[in-house]
Amino acid sequence: MNNLEEKCKKVLSGELNVDEFFKDCHTRRSIQELYSLTSDLDIPITPEDVISYLNAFINDKKSAEEAAEWALFIIMSGAYNRNSDNKPEDYYDHMGFIIEQMSCPAIDGVLTKERARGYIAELKKL
Repeated sequence: MNNLEEKCKKVLSGELNVDEFFKDCHTRRSIQELYSLTSDLDIPITPEDVISYLNAFINDKKSAEEAAEWALFIIMSGAYNRNSDNKPEDYYDHMGFIIEQMSCPAIDGVLTKERARGYIAELKKL
């Protein structure tokens, strides 16, 4: 595993926040730069990863703003693979939809603990 892949895995797990990632990589917060930097990686993302991050939010270890940045990072990065366990192609589409909702509080509203619990319940069905 290379250093960039390790950093992306730490972002996924919540060990490294998005700001720290960009500082560590000495790069601007640019979607184009992020994608070109990470597009060769293939890191699986599962409902359990999202549940873990949502639980950190519920337990006040992450803020709503950090959750939105995390979700946007997951979406805009080329590093994460939602279909790594050979499920049908659309199996994790709902997980992707939840991540998209988390990523845009201006449209979908700020993440609340109640909404996070609802997302967790939905993700546990997958």
